Amino acid sequence: MEEGLADPLYLGNDLRCRSVFDQVMDVKVGHSKLGLGPELFAKKPRAQPTWRGIADIMLHFEGDVPVDKKERAIARRRYRTTMLGNKIGESLLVDVFPYPHQNRKQWLYAGLSRFKTREEYEAALVDDRLALLREAIEAHKREAVICYGHELWDVYKLLFPKVTDWRKRDHCLCANWKGANVTLCNHFTWRGLNQDWQLDELASIVFRGQNGGR
Repeated sequence: MEEGLADPLYLGNDLRCRSVFDQVMDVKVGHSKLGLGPELFAKKPRAQPTWRGIADIMLHFEGDVPVDKKERAIARRRYRTTMLGNKIGESLLVDVFPYPHQNRKQWLYAGLSRFKTREEYEAALVDDRLALLREAIEAHKREAVICYGHELWDVYKLLFPKVTDWRKRDHCLCANWKGANVTLCNHFTWRGLNQDWQLDELASIVFRGQNGGR
């Protein structure tokens, strides 16, 4: 949905760092100077609930999901800190909106930008941002595209303007777009995605018809 923010106290520093980011970059490199960013990749990394779920989905994609619960948690953490969004990895993480926040209830930019409200900001940027993301997604073959966060499903659908055949599967909406499975799901912090079996069910939806991954 949008860039994250560890704490509003880091906003000024984070904006200065983000202002020189490459358009597409390694996630670890990108977080190296952000507030609390390096802690996400430490030997004992701080929690990142959203990336936890995404990393689990990627373990399914790789066909390497441990059966043991503790081993699976370790594998998920290892993947999250070494491969997720890594330049040598298989995943691309993108955001619809560029201004970092801790959550969408916040609006930290009334005095920092030309947008006085979140509604004004989103309305002004959404079309150009979606065009940019569509170009990035189209540039390479994608086996699966996951858009998470139920409140933005209508926006996510605009990424795929020619898709009209959206089908409900459990708590998800699904479609096919240029050979890729597209899945709209709830946010990965949703309580319905806390358990391993719930992530297994989501993976079966995401990789439908693809044998659960590779």
